[in-house]
Amino acid sequence: MRRRRDNTAKERRKTGDSARDLVLPDGIELVATLRGHTDVIGKIAWSPDGSLLATPSRDGTVRVWGTESFELGHTVTGHEGGARFAAFDRHGEILATASDDGTIRFWDVGSWHERGQMSIPDCRALTFSPRENALLAAGLERTALFEVPTWNVRREFDDLHDVIGAAFNPDGSLIALSSFRKLEIWDASDARVISQIQDELWLTCLAFAPHSTLVAYGLPSNSIELWD
Repeated sequence: MRRRRDNTAKERRKTGDSARDLVLPDGIELVATLRGHTDVIGKIAWSPDGSLLATPSRDGTVRVWGTESFELGHTVTGHEGGARFAAFDRHGEILATASDDGTIRFWDVGSWHERGQMSIPDCRALTFSPRENALLAAGLERTALFEVPTWNVRREFDDLHDVIGAAFNPDGSLIALSSFRKLEIWDASDARVISQIQDELWLTCLAFAPHSTLVAYGLPSNSIELWD
């Protein structure tokens, strides 16, 4: 995909019964529009090899699309509330989905049979380790690191409440957890706090930079801060 600073072109894109004007850099084109959900889409996830795209929705389903033809491959059902998050494990064998019903459910990729579930009320972040068989799930009431695929608890973060963001760094050695006014960096191997940043403002989101320990988080003041 090429991207230029200049030579943008305005194109008319048809979306359902409506149309909108998009200003597109030269060389970028619409590849596909995936339809079928009937409510707001949550946090979508690609499989590690890029062959599948999982889209959770408040309509209670998680749709799994094949990316060669962009056709619907399977619709995951079972949650009793809206689905908010989806995440594939590092091998692409397990799909985890989190819902407003307070559960995280695990599905076998391919057969789509449910492999288990756990309770994480008000889940706000869901991510697998890129280095080992572990899942980090964060919520307003509970944040924990689980073994995969036994789902046994490896570590409960009992001293953290109202966690709204969680992420592994690219090599899986560090965990970042953000709450309303605090960011903590943990050693993933021994669950030890390495550093902590207190802030007067609510931390809204966070992400590690690729190939480094640089972490960025968003603030309600419409600004982003980066720390190393």
